[in-house]
Amino acid sequence: MPVWIALLVAAWFLGDDAWKTRALVTAAGLALVEVVVIGIKVLIRRSRPAGNDGMIYRKTDPFSFPSGHAARAVLLSLLALRMGPAAAFIAIAAWSPVMVVSRIAIGIHYVLDVAAGALVGGILTLIVIAAAVALGVPV
Repeated sequence: MPVWIALLVAAWFLGDDAWKTRALVTAAGLALVEVVVIGIKVLIRRSRPAGNDGMIYRKTDPFSFPSGHAARAVLLSLLALRMGPAAAFIAIAAWSPVMVVSRIAIGIHYVLDVAAGALVGGILTLIVIAAAVALGVPV
């Protein structure tokens, strides 16, 4: 998440109006994903798979359902597809599946966690786009 914050700040300060719009919509989407995913995790309280890898996640966030990484990956991919530029979409779309599969590979998520996270990310992306359009933000 800190990487995305740094990139959004750079887009805001260094970019033109189109990049400022992208940064604003993306930041709103990431904030929404964070709130919703944490809310679901606290309600469901599914423990992470047994293991010792990914200890930072196990200590700071003991719950696995849904995957916040998968939700953010889908949100970022779909927003990049919608708002461009094409290079951003290609880079994020190439990175996302690798990152999501790595969550399963290191044993901090079950397959259902990442599938549910992806679904949450997709639904929240639609909400963010609809809200932006309703507010007259060009997306």
